[in-house]
Amino acid sequence: MKMLFRVAALAAAVLVASAPALADIQVKDATGATIATCSTAVSSTQVPCHQVKNAAGTTINPATSDKQPALGTAGAPSADVITVQGAPGGQPQPVDTVIRSTATDRGASVTTAGTAQQLMAVNTARRGFNIQNQSSGACYISGTGTATQDYHSLLIAAGSFYESKDSHVGTGAISIICAVASASVYSREW
Repeated sequence: MKMLFRVAALAAAVLVASAPALADIQVKDATGATIATCSTAVSSTQVPCHQVKNAAGTTINPATSDKQPALGTAGAPSADVITVQGAPGGQPQPVDTVIRSTATDRGASVTTAGTAQQLMAVNTARRGFNIQNQSSGACYISGTGTATQDYHSLLIAAGSFYESKDSHVGTGAISIICAVASASVYSREW
């Protein structure tokens, strides 16, 4: 047991003796020039790490020294403030996200179960549409061809509502197929 303790103590002493000494930390600016050297446990001749020096070697407070951006006036150009505004002279531009259009009724009764029919014709001025399946069975729509009751068409479950995204609205014909006969479908386009 004594021998094992001596071996462990000798191994620990070798590890401590071979550990590298901690070096000072140097902080450099974008050009690679050293702007601060921080003390470590080994060396106490340098400045503490929380102090920063400028290129001349003077300790500075980054919150108050050198060039700090000046606060600008809203709507007025400033060399210290980056602004993104819609027109020269700093006038903000209104952004209107309300679609000002009258909706057109495209509601229908899909008469035959399992047979596709056109719900909306091609409309290059279409800005959006919505559809509600008011029947007891599933309906499918397609804006790229004839609707089918599979993964090639968008499923609208019984009682569900679909509205096109504002960012992308297809302008082609919209076809619909339903699983039940006489399926009532609420639909509007604008």
